[in-house]
Amino acid sequence: MALSPQAQMIYDELIETEYKKPFSEEEPFAALVAAMGEVQKTPYELPAFVCDAAAAAAKEHVIAEGCHIFTLTPKNHEAGSAKHVLFFHGGAFLINIMDTQWVLALSLVEKLGCTVHMLEYPLAPTFSHVETYRAMMDAYRWVLGQAGSANMVVLGDSVGAHMAIAAAQFALRDGLEQPAQIIVLSPWIDFANELPGKAEREAGDPIIGMVSLYGIPAAWCPDIVNDKACPPNLQYGPFAGMAPVYIQVGSTEVLAVDAEELVRLIRDAGGTVELEVGEGLWHTYALYPDMPEGAAAVDRIAQCIESA
Repeated sequence: MALSPQAQMIYDELIETEYKKPFSEEEPFAALVAAMGEVQKTPYELPAFVCDAAAAAAKEHVIAEGCHIFTLTPKNHEAGSAKHVLFFHGGAFLINIMDTQWVLALSLVEKLGCTVHMLEYPLAPTFSHVETYRAMMDAYRWVLGQAGSANMVVLGDSVGAHMAIAAAQFALRDGLEQPAQIIVLSPWIDFANELPGKAEREAGDPIIGMVSLYGIPAAWCPDIVNDKACPPNLQYGPFAGMAPVYIQVGSTEVLAVDAEELVRLIRDAGGTVELEVGEGLWHTYALYPDMPEGAAAVDRIAQCIESA
């Protein structure tokens, strides 16, 4: 299926600007890690366009040491939904919340009147998986307490999708209730890169390269990356009893391998899972709502939340 003109324009721009370079070449990736370490010395500030949003009010909560949550609530309370979305953002465990992720969060509040909780979590190279996973579960417990399991949805993109699945697995391990729904965009479950077929797909992926799939774990979880255990290799489970999972993945991306394996693992455990593949599309394509394919992906996410 041909891409829309808007999607083709974005794809061409990704290629022309060498967007992939920091994620596919060793020296640019090392420079990215070092640069993000410097950025992390400055406290994160909520973007002005989020503070000034017409449809949502933003409030910061410090729920534990190193665990900040920004909560977006609808300004029109009469149109409000009972649903609470815990959003784990992507960014290679290096990059803090990006504008595209805020745009998605704001659009969900506007479309549904739901509440969205965006976690600002500890990042590499300043911190490791220990602090990130701790913040992840602090946030999970806090939102579960705010919403109740029936009204809680967990959403994540890229490494945030890893966190969404990991949080549900930790919850199973710890005897916590599952959310009503899990939504993951371009999930990465296999940090040891054991699953076959990734390297063969790299040339067709305009965003992700194998250098970053080895480099991110080296920066964030070097002590456990090769363990045949969850975490960080989520394919080792558990999956039995997990909440229903909805997955979006682009057909061109390396992480389609992880998405397909995640589907198999959930089905083998007797769970409910739906996989939507964006033909000709790339990593986290729902974060590009200016193209029809991205706008439709956001609508599907909203529908999934609404029906949870």
